[in-house]
Amino acid sequence: ALRGKLNQAVPDGDESSEWEKAIGGEDLLKYQPAYAFTDIDKSLVVVKDTLVAGALYRRCLQIDPDHFYASIGYAQLLQEIWGDLDEASQLYETVLRSDTIHPLHRIQAQIAYGTLLHRGLHRSADAQQVFRDAEKAAAACQAEEDS
Repeated sequence: ALRGKLNQAVPDGDESSEWEKAIGGEDLLKYQPAYAFTDIDKSLVVVKDTLVAGALYRRCLQIDPDHFYASIGYAQLLQEIWGDLDEASQLYETVLRSDTIHPLHRIQAQIAYGTLLHRGLHRSADAQQVFRDAEKAAAACQAEEDS
């Protein structure tokens, strides 16, 4: 998913004036954390600089270590772009240990983590267990919605 984003051009007018200034050389980390949380993926598209995106993810996680989107985005960057499968695995595990994660976010993280375990780390038995857990969580969400 991220690889595709890195190669996409951004049509003129899609970037905000703040991002245009940022691309002009301002330090992206000076922006308010809430802004960074919502626009980290945009940094991959607009700046096309995975080091800047990584710095934004790390800064967001320093401020809010439990931020789901920053955690998952950074794990995907580590996994898909930088090939740091061990650190990505640790980040997924941290997300999945959280007591505050929304059930649907947990399922999303389980699927991403299971994929890393299976395809990247070749731990098929562990991946199968994570996928089974995701399936159970999805069934529980569906049952709750149906009631």
